Parts: sequence; structure tokens; C-alpha cells
Amino acid sequence: MEAVGLALRGSGFLLGRHAIISAVGFVVSLVLAWLLSPGDFGIFAVTLPPVTAAALLAELGLPAALIRYAGGNLRGIASRIWRFQALAGAAGFGLIAAFSGAWCRYYGFPPGMERILLVHSLVLFVLPLRCVGVALLEKELRYGRIAALETAEFVFSQCVVVGLAWGGGGAWALVAGAVVRAAVGALVAPAMAGWHPGKAAGWRVIRPMLAFGVPLQANHFVNFARDAVVPLVVARVAGVESAGIVRWATSVANYPALVLLNAGRTFYPLYARMRGSGAKLGRAFEGTVSLAAWGMGLASVPLFGLAEPLVRLAFPGKWLPAVPLFYLFVPINLAMALTVPATHMLNAMGRPGIRLAFATAGGVLLWAGTVLTVSTYGTQGYAVSNLALNGLELGMLAVVARHLKGMRLPWRNLAAATACAGGLLAVSALLSPLEWPGLAAAGVAGTAAYLVLAANPFRKVWS
Repeated sequence: MEAVGLALRGSGFLLGRHAIISAVGFVVSLVLAWLLSPGDFGIFAVTLPPVTAAALLAELGLPAALIRYAGGNLRGIASRIWRFQALAGAAGFGLIAAFSGAWCRYYGFPPGMERILLVHSLVLFVLPLRCVGVALLEKELRYGRIAALETAEFVFSQCVVVGLAWGGGGAWALVAGAVVRAAVGALVAPAMAGWHPGKAAGWRVIRPMLAFGVPLQANHFVNFARDAVVPLVVARVAGVESAGIVRWATSVANYPALVLLNAGRTFYPLYARMRGSGAKLGRAFEGTVSLAAWGMGLASVPLFGLAEPLVRLAFPGKWLPAVPLFYLFVPINLAMALTVPATHMLNAMGRPGIRLAFATAGGVLLWAGTVLTVSTYGTQGYAVSNLALNGLELGMLAVVARHLKGMRLPWRNLAAATACAGGLLAVSALLSPLEWPGLAAAGVAGTAAYLVLAANPFRKVWS
């Protein structure tokens, strides 16, 4: 029960952080939508694949293995992991520098644009400190400190982004914000964990951790490969501006899923601690899924039903081409309410290979669908393929259900969200064009209808 209490308090801290960040983030998104163009977001998007690939190869799932580690000399092992990742990060920076010219030519950028990629790659030198520090905090379920850390990262980085964007920095503002965010994390996370690089354990202790970490990291690498379809295919075929529209639409339409991914980080330590008790584990899984579905439904109803007036009134006209993407991106929030807990459950069961198989199959589906459709249907071809991917991943629930006998899913909440979102969309179309008073009234009515129809998940969570 202590683990459950810590996990619930951890989720509360993370959700509290997101309440602060969401309020500030909404204002920041409004400002950046006016200051930056789709092309600026697109340029930033195409710098992500090489940097993310190098970061994943340097990490190799070792922080997750550190969370699971139950032996002695924890600080020595943490220092060894940091040294390994620091060397791998430096090697990754060298490779990116060597191939930065080819990156420019692939996208048809003018000479000199490789500098923006090299500046973004500086994060590889500081991410190892942050990764190890956060892993030590997660191991002890210190989510209050993690919430404070990530709030500080967000505030400092967004101040830099807005300041540079206001001064006409364009895509450089987004890259500088990413570097500042990583640097703040590298300075603060180890201090919060009470750890600093010191005498390292021998290399032998890393080998068994790699046996768990590498398959787990393979999942993340497959996810990265799936996400790379936007900068590598959409940006190349439909244009960098189209990639920027996809990235922006995703950041708004799937923001609830981002909240879930962060708050859901408590799921894996919770499930891992309870994996020896089938009944308690089953109740914990049902409670977390029920709460996730309720929250995703609450956020998705207005995002789906009021997408057109929301984008038209709150953002400049240059973002209106993103509206059709909302109708394909927002349903993914509901799917992730089921797949995010299922992913953590499979990892806690020591079966990350199952998640890897689904992620790989989904990645093949996404890439094939995008390559075949983007030249004809543009960004909507990618969006349909992405929705199909998330539908395929629901199959992970069948695997979890075989382990947790009698598992019940929150169908009532999912059905309520679908009905209310569809009804709100019909009302929005009937009363078009909605202005701010009509938008506010429709949003309140749709949300209230959902709260009436959906089941209250909090009783199940506390039980």
C-alpha cells in the first residue's frame, strides 16, 4: 500500500506540474503561433531525427534498468552508467558533425544551415547527467522533485524561446530552447537526487543491465523511427512547412496524451513493485486505466468537437490547414489511455519484447501508409496512417488480459467521450461560424454532458 500511495502522490505532483505548465504553455503556444511560421516549426522538426537517434543510442535503456536494480553500490553503478552515456553522446555528436552537410543537401537547405543542427546536437553532452539523476529520483518515486525539475526546465526554456522568437530568431529560438532545457536538467536533476559522478563500478555490472535495457530501448528506438516519418518523408515530399503544420497540430491535439505520458511514468514503478501480487496488480491496472480514460475523454471532447472555431479564433490564419488533422489526431488520445498503461505493464512483467513487436508492426504500417499516400493526400495521408498504427497497438491489451484474469476496461468512459465529441462537432457545424461566446458555451455544455455520462474513476482508484 505504501507503493500505491507514493505512486498516487507522484501522479498528483506530475498532474499539478502539468496544470502549471498547461496554463503557461497555452499562453506560450499563442505567442509562438503568431511569432513563428510553419516553416520554422518544420526546420526544428527536421533537426530532431539525428539528435534523437544519437541520444537513444547513448542511453541504451540503462536508466530504466537502474530503476529496476535491487543490488548494492547504487551510486557507483549510476556513475558507470553516466560515463558510458557521456562517451556515447560525444561519439554521436561527432557523427552528426560529419554528416551535417549531407543533411543540408537532403532537404535542399542553403550552405550554413548545418549550424542549426550542430547547435541542437549540443544536448548530447548534458543529457546523460539528467538521465541518471531522474532515474535515481524515479527509483525512489520522488515525483514531487521531478515535477519541480521539469517545471523549472519548462519555464527557463520557454522564456528563451519566446525571447528569441520575439527578436526574430525563427527556428533558432526553438533549438536554443531545447539546449537550455537539457542544460537546466543536467544541473538540477543530480543535485535533487543527491548524486554526482564519482567512483564508478566496474564494467561487468553494466552487462546484465544491458540485457534488460537494450530490448526496452529498442522499443523507444522503434518509436523514434516511427516519428521520423514526418521529417524524413512528409518534409521531403510535401515540404518543410507541411512537417511544421503536422508538428504543431500534434502538439495541440495530442497535448492530453503528453500529459498522460508524463503522469503515466508512475505506472511502471508501481506495477514493478506489485508484480508479485496478481490481485493487487490487477486492481492497480484497472484503476490507472480507468483514470486515464476518464481524463483523456474529458480533454478530447472539446478538442475534437470544437477544433475549427478553436483554431480559427485562437491562432493566426496560417494554421487553419491543421484543422482536418485534429479529427484524426484527437481520437489517438483515447487509444493511448489504454495502450500507455499496457506498455508499462508489459515492461513490469519483464516482457518488453511484446511491446517491441507491436511497435515494429505499427511502424511498418505507418511508414508504408505514409509513403503510399503523402504525395497524393499530403499531411492527411500521414494522419490516417498514424491513426491506424494506434489502432493496431490496442492488441497489447489482449496480451495483458491473458495475465490479468477478469480485467475490465472503461468502455463507458470511452463511449461517453465518443458520443459527446461527435455531438459537439455536429452543433459546431450547425451554428458555424461560432465566435468566442458560442465557443465557450458549447465547450461548457459538451464537457458537462461528458461528466454526466462518464463513470467516476476516482472510487476505483482509491479502492
